Amino acid sequence: MVKSGEEELEWPTSPEVLPDNDAYASLSPTDAAKAYLAAMSTADWTEMRKFAPESDVESTKRQFAEAEKRGLDARQSIPVADAGEAVWSAEQSAWFVKCHVPSHVKKWNLAMRNDNIAKRFLWDGGL
Repeated sequence: MVKSGEEELEWPTSPEVLPDNDAYASLSPTDAAKAYLAAMSTADWTEMRKFAPESDVESTKRQFAEAEKRGLDARQSIPVADAGEAVWSAEQSAWFVKCHVPSHVKKWNLAMRNDNIAKRFLWDGGL
């Protein structure tokens, strides 16, 4: 678990080792963050689960469903976020990927770690 200043996140179980895990394990922290953000923006729950715990995916799904109940197209209203430079934090034992939404002023750090059984970078807080 990483405390990033915005959100704490815990993986209740170890992430599964995927059949194509080598492809995911070869992603850099920035590439993994980009894949996670892209999956979120397209509501690709299966792909999101490869980078985030089930609790995060279910929370995002609920937010999409609530928006749709209000008559909004959640997929159209979510701005596309970019992931940039990754910086190592020895204190947190995590990479912090600088993210931003080009159409907004919002910027944040996305913590990514690969010290898990699957040896691939996973979201560990900061969104």
